[in-house]
Amino acid sequence: MSASFKKNTRTPRRHSLSAESPSSVANGISSLSGGRLTASYPPLVSSPEDSEMGGLERSSVGVDQHAYADKCNRLMNLLGGTSALLKGLRENNNRWLILYPHQTPQKIQRAQSFSEKGNSNDRYPLKRSNSFSVSQNGNSDLMDEDSRLVTSVDTLEFHTRLNVLKLEMKSHDHQSTEEIMESLERSSIAELLNKRIESGLKHLSNLHARIADKSSKVLVAGDLNAGKSTLVNALLRRQVLPVDQQPCTTMFCEVLDARENGGVEAIHAIKNIESYNREDPATFTEIQYADLYETVSEHGDIYKQLKIYCRDRRISEESLLHNGVVDIALVDCPGLNSDSLKTMAVFARQEEIDVIVFVVSAENHFTLSANQFLRTASNEKAYLFIIVNKFDEIKNKTKCEKIILDQIQQISPRTYEHSEHLVHFVSANSINLDNPYDQKVAEFEKMEEDLRNFVLKKRSKSKLAPAEHYLSNILADISVLSEYNHDKAEEEYQNAVSEFNEAKPLYDTLRVKRNQVIEEAEKIAEDTSANIHKHAKENLEKAINGIYNLPTKCEWSSILYVWQYVLDVKDEALGSIEQAARENEDFAKNMTVEGAEKIESLADANQLSGEARQVNINKLFGKQPTELLIHIGPTDLFNIDFEFTDKLGENLSDKLQMATLSGGALVVVASKYLGYKSALTTLWRFGNFVGFDNMKKLAIPLLLIAGAGTTYYLFSDMQRVVTCKVRQKVRKHLIAENYADEEGKRLARYGRKVMRKITNDLQIRFHDAVQEQEKRCKRLREALKETGEAKQYFGDVFKKSVEMSETLRYLKIDLEGN
Repeated sequence: MSASFKKNTRTPRRHSLSAESPSSVANGISSLSGGRLTASYPPLVSSPEDSEMGGLERSSVGVDQHAYADKCNRLMNLLGGTSALLKGLRENNNRWLILYPHQTPQKIQRAQSFSEKGNSNDRYPLKRSNSFSVSQNGNSDLMDEDSRLVTSVDTLEFHTRLNVLKLEMKSHDHQSTEEIMESLERSSIAELLNKRIESGLKHLSNLHARIADKSSKVLVAGDLNAGKSTLVNALLRRQVLPVDQQPCTTMFCEVLDARENGGVEAIHAIKNIESYNREDPATFTEIQYADLYETVSEHGDIYKQLKIYCRDRRISEESLLHNGVVDIALVDCPGLNSDSLKTMAVFARQEEIDVIVFVVSAENHFTLSANQFLRTASNEKAYLFIIVNKFDEIKNKTKCEKIILDQIQQISPRTYEHSEHLVHFVSANSINLDNPYDQKVAEFEKMEEDLRNFVLKKRSKSKLAPAEHYLSNILADISVLSEYNHDKAEEEYQNAVSEFNEAKPLYDTLRVKRNQVIEEAEKIAEDTSANIHKHAKENLEKAINGIYNLPTKCEWSSILYVWQYVLDVKDEALGSIEQAARENEDFAKNMTVEGAEKIESLADANQLSGEARQVNINKLFGKQPTELLIHIGPTDLFNIDFEFTDKLGENLSDKLQMATLSGGALVVVASKYLGYKSALTTLWRFGNFVGFDNMKKLAIPLLLIAGAGTTYYLFSDMQRVVTCKVRQKVRKHLIAENYADEEGKRLARYGRKVMRKITNDLQIRFHDAVQEQEKRCKRLREALKETGEAKQYFGDVFKKSVEMSETLRYLKIDLEGN
């Protein structure tokens, strides 16, 4: 038998199968000793020829084992590196949600690749994981950019290029995966992808453990009644596993060499596989062989697995279990379509298996469950060992063979390519279990040799090829994900750069203009307040000084109502002042509104967002100025200062009011018509002319005449005098109180208060605008940092995945290698 597999050159073969040799449970093991399996067969003694051949075989195996160990080490390094990449993607998913490439290239505005930007020495040129070509001299070169762009990515959706990390979703309304993805949030997709990454990490861990494990596990799987247990017994040349016409295997049965149990044959029933320790009886239940059938068929709900330690009758060069090279375990499993839970358990268990021997009934071909199982297994294992059992019962064998091979071609193309050595049509019942040295059926012998060769001599295919195949798929997925996310990060990075270049100058301009505009607003407020104060003061001073020229509208009735007249004249004078004050307030409000509008225009000129604060000017200006209170007494009507009246009280003052008016009348008349100096000179000359003696006689008449004249004058000109004196009193009081200046200050203060609120609002809006732009710039800086780091990270991941894929290619783990 050639050590290497050849491509499929299968032609319809001649089938010379022996007649069926029925066997029973009693035929396999001749005796039971102490509840342990014991077989009655000759001691395993090799002839000299066998020893010589065995030496050559072991020498060849030694060379193979050295190459195998080297491949194991390199493959485990790649598994560790790939796990590190996946862990990095999972951790990075917390900072940068990984985008899932579910859109077609026509829908994705892809950024330029690294090779189209910047210095090529600074960036690693991105290439797809499937874009390798190997030159004739053995050096692998990356395809150039033009060749890369001709890959399937231009015609297929990105997600169709994924294998292990591909998300397949279905909905009740038959939406496609892409349509479902479009409706999901980015975080939801990232979470789903995280679960796929976790599953990938777990599988990589299982692969690492499998490669590190020196032993090899062979899973014998198939549908119900396909003859799995019969096949295992035929391979062992012993009746170890119970068989029946009805399905009887309800749990996993692992058959191992008794040497792994100290050379003692035994059956261990295990409830918890993880805690099992063959040296600790508390972790298993040892059962008798007589109870094996009942345990396997009835107690599947109690025990999860059986470990059956037994000896193989044949020499190591012929035995699969006892081969002298590597420890082998044959795992018989329940039928795929026997129970949904058991079927799922078989699906999950295949990940821990090195070689899958799938047994299919020639009568039933591949069922739906078998098809699903093989397709799932093909994602990891490129090669499957398929045995078509009960082939001797088929009449048209050529037709049956063609149908099954066509099905295999669809399920596992690489297995079909080497079907000459990986697909066998046999009948396990044709083996005589009573005599292991009986003449063998040719087809079964060829199948055994190919299986032994596949498991032992071709361990790189049986044990390492699944890991290589899975690594190839997942590294390709990492390449697709990292390239897609790098392109999206590059796109977002460029958008952030563009937005930052727009936001930063605006932020700097706002910061500079903020102080300038606030200073300008404050200047407007001060200028407006100064104008209000100046106008109010000038207007009031003009009104105060113009009190004398006011036309009076007060009516003079008689002397009896002189005090009422005094009050009316005072109110009239104060009314003119209050009118001027009201005019000043209206002017101040108008000036304030004008100033506020100027300040608001500064906000509009700088395009500040937000609405201006509404200010109630009337409310801020307060109530109308309070009524002026001026007290006018008799002394205010004449230039005589009666300070003593303060001591005598108001009663005496009232009594003297009329006398004061009468005594002052003469002075008023003389001062009015003659003047004081002229009046005295006339009086002196008159005295000389008449004589002073006569003057004494005329004094009383003259006094009476003067009193009468004074009284006449008093009554005839009192209205004018009282009016002047009252207005004079009002004017002096307003000037003394500095009324014009204080009123101007009051109005200016109110106007400044209004405009200060407008200015504060402007300052707040400026502050908010600066803060908003500052936050925007900060956010964009963070976006630049985040997208830059993401771009760098995904670029590094892509580079590493490409390098690891290239390293994986150098392993050359294929059917032509060892």
